[in-house]
Formats: sequence, structure tokens, C-alpha cells
Amino acid sequence: MQIGQKRQSGPERTQREGSRTVKGWYKALEDLVWLTQLGLNMLLPLVMCLGGCWWAVSHWGWPMWVYLPAVLLGLAAGAQNFWSSSKSGSTAPKGQAPPDRL
Repeated sequence: MQIGQKRQSGPERTQREGSRTVKGWYKALEDLVWLTQLGLNMLLPLVMCLGGCWWAVSHWGWPMWVYLPAVLLGLAAGAQNFWSSSKSGSTAPKGQAPPDRL
């Protein structure tokens, strides 16, 4: 507060503080949703590859070493999902058009 400035009290002050609180909660929930989606996007390809491998081993009698390529494929797919989501998360500054994609 500066010298000579009138101190705000009552509903004006409470409403402004409430607006900041709501914006803070909104940002926190937005970040939580983003992290949850990122985690699922990285985890589900690995789980699906392992599930498919388990099914193939149990039903078709494939050898156990097939789990190794399934894990590698699932990790690669999760890394690719992370890379594409991190690239799409970084947007161009306001007023500039995003670069053209091929």
C-alpha cells in the first residue's frame, strides 16, 4: 500500500482475494489433470504390450523371451507419447502463428 492510498475493506477486498484463490485452485487442478493424462499416456502402452504378450504366451505357447521385446516396445511407445505431448504443449507466443507441420 502506498502513502496516501485509501485502504480497501469489505466486499471489494474479499472478492479480489477470492478471485485469486479460485484461479489458484483452477491452475492446480489443471496441472493435476495434465500430469494424470501424461502418466496414463506413458503407462498404458507398456501395460497393453505386456498384456498382449502374456496372452500370446499363455494361449499360443510363445517363449518367455517375447516379454523383452514387449517391454521395449511399450517403453518406446510411452516415450513417443511423452515426446509428442511435450511438443504439443509448447505453443507459439501470442500473436505469432504456429509453424507449419508436414
